[in-house]
Amino acid sequence: MVVDKLDVKVKQYELYLNGIEQISNRRGKALGSLVALNSAYFTCGGIILQFTEGTNRVVLLCGLSLLGVLTSAIFFFLLKSYGQLNSAKFQVLHKIEKQLPLQPYTEEWSIVGNGNDRSRYRPFSHIEKWIPVIFGLVYFVVLVAIVFSHVRIIIN
Repeated sequence: MVVDKLDVKVKQYELYLNGIEQISNRRGKALGSLVALNSAYFTCGGIILQFTEGTNRVVLLCGLSLLGVLTSAIFFFLLKSYGQLNSAKFQVLHKIEKQLPLQPYTEEWSIVGNGNDRSRYRPFSHIEKWIPVIFGLVYFVVLVAIVFSHVRIIIN
């Protein structure tokens, strides 16, 4: 049985491409989890506002805000890590493509300016990193507002 070297390379390429897709899917699920967690945090915040008073309310909202800031920071670094891993995987994919008769991802990347021309393409990893930053800022602003309003009450 003669094994064609090109067939082996194409099969390796397909397997590697499948791994890249799996990382992208995990990254998408992580982003979905971030949104779901924040929805739950906002719901908890509403429940706290509706059913608690005084010090209990302040402590619970501060704790929830700190949890939101921490969660946002974790997801920021998680998404950054996924972006770095995907970037490395595509560099390897481009090297594999050099051994094949057609290089679709290398050509596609060239057409969009290799990620350097924002008028042609803005990498998703550059956009998605703002989602946990925005959530984190919301929680931070809420935390600061709670602390300052509580300090003002104590001073008065």
